[in-house]
Amino acid sequence: MRYLAYVEPPSDVRTSLERLSEKYSFKKPGSDYHITIWGFAIKEINEKELVRRLNSINRVPAPYEFYSIGPYGNESLGLAIDDFEGGLRHMHEEIVKNVACLDKNKALLNEMYEKIGGENYNPHLTFAKEYKGIISLEDFESIMFRKYESGHIKLSKKKNGLWQPVHL
Repeated sequence: MRYLAYVEPPSDVRTSLERLSEKYSFKKPGSDYHITIWGFAIKEINEKELVRRLNSINRVPAPYEFYSIGPYGNESLGLAIDDFEGGLRHMHEEIVKNVACLDKNKALLNEMYEKIGGENYNPHLTFAKEYKGIISLEDFESIMFRKYESGHIKLSKKKNGLWQPVHL
């Protein structure tokens, strides 16, 4: 089962992105607007242990700001994040450490970690999927270069092709 550990964006950022989605007609991610901390795959039978482990992670305040728009994955756009004090990176490392022993595909975990984990972790908020147009940076002025504080870690799983929340 695929899981996604993430932080929700602030409500004013969500509202701005929904307004811009209407203006530019972009499709939002199936997992909704989120700041990705780590995606992974474990057997669903291990979900209770996963929840226990994620609840054991101490939350570190994570101030950040959005500073640019860039491509993320296949025809996706995101807002790049400046993780001022490394709080998002700390959450990322703690989650990877806590789910690594539960991950059902160690080779893929290691490959993905080497590619996009650890020092290569690039915090961002994906806001548009399958988008091929041009977006004006000025439209994002209301949410760019403002200091935000991360919320608590959230968890979703992809079941029957849809992302569903997992209670922590």
